[in-house]
Amino acid sequence: MEKRAFALLLLAYVAACVVFSFLAAGFYQKDEVLHWLISRYAWAHPWLFLDIWGRPLVTFLYAFPARFGVLPARWLSILIGVGVIILTRRIAREMGLKSTIMTAFLTMTQPFFFLLSFCILTELTFALVLAAGMLLLLRKRLILSSLMISLTPLARPEGFPLVFLWACLILAGRKADSRTERLVSVLALAAGTFVWNLCGFIATSDALWLAHSFPWGGETGFYGHGSLLHYVAFLPVITGVAAFPFFVVGMTGMVARRRFQFLFWIFNGIFLVHMLLWTFGLMRSAGYVRYFVSVSPVIALISGYGWERAMDFFRRAEAKPGMAGRLRRLRLSLTAVVVLLATANAVVVAALLQPIEPLPEQVCVGRAAAWHREHCATHRVPQTFCSTPLFFFVSGLDRFDGAKHPVPTRENLSRAEPGSIFIWDSKSSVREDRLTLVTLTEMGWTVRAHFQALEEKYYRVVILER
Repeated sequence: MEKRAFALLLLAYVAACVVFSFLAAGFYQKDEVLHWLISRYAWAHPWLFLDIWGRPLVTFLYAFPARFGVLPARWLSILIGVGVIILTRRIAREMGLKSTIMTAFLTMTQPFFFLLSFCILTELTFALVLAAGMLLLLRKRLILSSLMISLTPLARPEGFPLVFLWACLILAGRKADSRTERLVSVLALAAGTFVWNLCGFIATSDALWLAHSFPWGGETGFYGHGSLLHYVAFLPVITGVAAFPFFVVGMTGMVARRRFQFLFWIFNGIFLVHMLLWTFGLMRSAGYVRYFVSVSPVIALISGYGWERAMDFFRRAEAKPGMAGRLRRLRLSLTAVVVLLATANAVVVAALLQPIEPLPEQVCVGRAAAWHREHCATHRVPQTFCSTPLFFFVSGLDRFDGAKHPVPTRENLSRAEPGSIFIWDSKSSVREDRLTLVTLTEMGWTVRAHFQALEEKYYRVVILER
């Protein structure tokens, strides 16, 4: 009965995700476009498989479906989401939780987990590897769990602090584990990063390739910064409104009873890292809530534990004379309210954030791409520069062909051949490349055309020619 119920739950999740993947006409965020482009062109430019921003594990997984378009890549995300849900339920079973189906449900209805289930981003891949590592840890396969966790830096930057946290958990773990096994497990945590850097060394002859290629240096506030309590205020959004009370009950219960401490430390460790990064504007943190999809299995397990404690309270109360009928009805009513509210919360967030029509920016960039296509048909264009990845998605041009489409740095723009085109936009070009129209005209670039998003008056695309 339980297996059938879980299968129906998974089927409903997959069906909802597939429907949204077909409805989606735009992209949730610009990062999604760039991840698709990296995966799509990795076959033509193998160095992209090592790209630090793209993340090797993510690029490797999406490289095949991305060749056939955006939709197949989004379907892979759905499959990864299914994998996370299945592993989370198995972890709940290993922990001895009775309500494993509710734990699975609290995974899939986390609003941003559901949203990212049909997006091409890195958080779900990280969550899958983390869930596999936790399951192996609970099954006392320390070395294998460490090898699995060693892959997390290849999926997201949070992997580096997670590796440190995992080492602490192993060293502070059960005394029954042999000292040798624990030592080997700690050393195994470096395996993923070591292999990644080794591949970079083979390609570049730089023994410290990974450190030298790290894109987030000492700059601060690239995407701004915010309050230390920014993510605390968004906790109900992170967990889901319906799950939040049970998340609080679960977290306090773990502290009070000293149970499942590894979940407490993983969540709070990653939470603290993101709090500090956004507060001080480090590593180009943008303060996104979606970052916590990376630890969605941990959130679901804490909430699931809280749910079980709440249900145990009701069952104990029902044992009292004269209370069974009323409390049982109250417990069933609470279950129905949580299920309906969690489902509605997830669907509404996805419907609001995943565009079912092309965004004004995409329409504007599309018009610029059409102009560029017509211009190239009648004029010689040696090079095309562009900051926004949306242009390369719409135009079908290879963003990573450095000869035809160099990175729009001031040095490259000043050396561009006559007749070259720069697709400037008021967001990426200004924020990321630090290029204003005044600067470009001073460098000898002339405005040829401009397009403005009518629905978004502050976004425009300007085409300049050298």
